[in-house]
Parts: sequence; structure tokens; C-alpha cells
Amino acid sequence: MNLTARRLSSLIVFLFLAVGCESGPSGPGSWDASVESLTMSFGAVVIEVQGPGIAGFDGAGTTQVFWSATAQPDNYRVVLISPEGSNSLPFRVRVSDLAGAVPGGTVIEAADLLNNPVARLTDFSVQVTTP
Repeated sequence: MNLTARRLSSLIVFLFLAVGCESGPSGPGSWDASVESLTMSFGAVVIEVQGPGIAGFDGAGTTQVFWSATAQPDNYRVVLISPEGSNSLPFRVRVSDLAGAVPGGTVIEAADLLNNPVARLTDFSVQVTTP
């Protein structure tokens, strides 16, 4: 193999390695998320979501979403409602950059299928799936 062919081969290998080392998608997009309960079906939940670059929230499936920014920076109050109820309410978190930090969430309140308050919130969790 001559010197030019070796250089070309090295350049091709370098380009494949550089492309393979990319950490994932970047730019605006959405993360799939859900609020889940291990023990019960529920119809509504209020969560607080924290994270930089959040642009908004959307429902998924039959979940309806209402949200507002709080007085704290990068902090949002989100209400998820499902007319059918489930043990998992899916939604989407719109962000300005998918390469940024993954948002986190905390359940503040929940209601069962009859709209009665749920006392035990420790059975709930907020899951965010990165693309």
C-alpha cells in the first residue's frame, strides 16, 4: 500500500470514529415522559418539573396537559389529566436542545378515577426517556 492510500485509509477510519463518537441528538425536540404508579390507576396528577431549556409540554395518547412556569427559574407546574385513567399517564417535554440536561419531576398531588385525592404519593414516579 503506498503512502497516499494509507493516508486516505487513515482519514476514512478517523471520520468513522468521529461520527461514531457523537453523544446523541442535539437541537430542539421532545423527550417522552410519563407519571407512573405501582399500585393504582389514577385520573389526574400535578407534577413539578425542573430543567433548563424546557419549551413546553404536550399530551400523549389520551393525556391532556396544562402547564405554567413558576416563579423559580427553569421550574414548571404541570397538570396531567386522563379521562380514561391509567397507572401511567404519558406526555412529552419539549426542549430547546436535546443534548442538554434531562429534566426531573416530582409528584405534588394526584387524584383517583373518582377525583378523590390520593394520600400516598410515594407510589408515584416521573419517568423521562431520552431519545
